[in-house]
Parts: sequence; structure tokens; C-alpha cells
Amino acid sequence: MKHHLALVGVSGAGKSTIARSFAEHAGMLLTDIDAEIVARTKKSIAEFFAVPDGEEHFRAYESQILQETLARTEPTVIALGAGVVLDSRNGQALLQRAVIVHLTVPFETACARITTQRKQGADIRPLAVDADETVLRQRYHERKMAADSIADVTIDTTEKSVERICEELDGVFPA
Repeated sequence: MKHHLALVGVSGAGKSTIARSFAEHAGMLLTDIDAEIVARTKKSIAEFFAVPDGEEHFRAYESQILQETLARTEPTVIALGAGVVLDSRNGQALLQRAVIVHLTVPFETACARITTQRKQGADIRPLAVDADETVLRQRYHERKMAADSIADVTIDTTEKSVERICEELDGVFPA
């Protein structure tokens, strides 16, 4: 039975914000994979990516925490990092245990949101630092295609309030 709700999508789609809001609204547990990694390891995501093999270690933590979360019996809203779906094993695990909602935004919107978050002091997207537009577009399309391939439902978050998106999620995953 699928009793978890997994939010997937590119960086800047609103996964963490929407997951927090919907979990509270629905009275469900929340696991934000990126936040959980930082809490457990006491390292920022940027610190992982700054060292050789750091991304590999980070991806291992992602997979481990995802597996632990999916093993829960309590319904949980899961906010996944944009890269977690690049590992097909993670995708297969999600397909078996969660309703998967792909939150989408156009490339330009994602970039604008990431820029705003960085200006507000967020240090959460190390792969976007110093990357040129071609590389960013490639990563965007790679992650978007991976999320598309496993999604049960797609919701465009462009110009929608968090409340409106939560209403749409109610129709997909009634609490």
C-alpha cells in the first residue's frame, strides 16, 4: 500500500516549502531528506560537495534516509532533493511505497527562485554555484526527466500559492 506522499522535482520547484505546509495541513509526519542529512551529519550540503567524493557520500545518505522513511508505517510527506531520483533504485523504492507528485516549474522560474534563496542566505544548492547556464539547463532537464519517469501526478507550481498547491495535493492524497 502506498501510504507516503513523495514530492519530487527540480531545485526551486518548492518541494520543501510545500511538504512542510502539506504535512502540517494533513497531520502527517514530514521528512525533508536534505534537512535530515544536515541534522544527522552536522555538515552543510555545500560542505559535502566541496570535498572529493563528497557528492557520492551525500547521495548515499539520501538513499539511506529515503529507505528508512519509506519503511515507516506512519504516513509521511517526503521532500526529496532534486538529485535523489537520478538513482533508479530510489525511484523503484518510491514507486512501491509512495504516491509520487512531480512539482514542476520552468527553468527560468527555478533559476529565479534559487537566486532569491541565495540572496536570503540559503546555502543549499552547491551544484548551482559557479555553473554556467548550459550546465544548469542540462541538470534541470536530467532531473526533470527522471522525475517525470516515476511521477503519478504532476503539479505546476508556477505562480501558485502554497495553499493552492496543498488543495491540489488534497485531491491526489486525501489525508
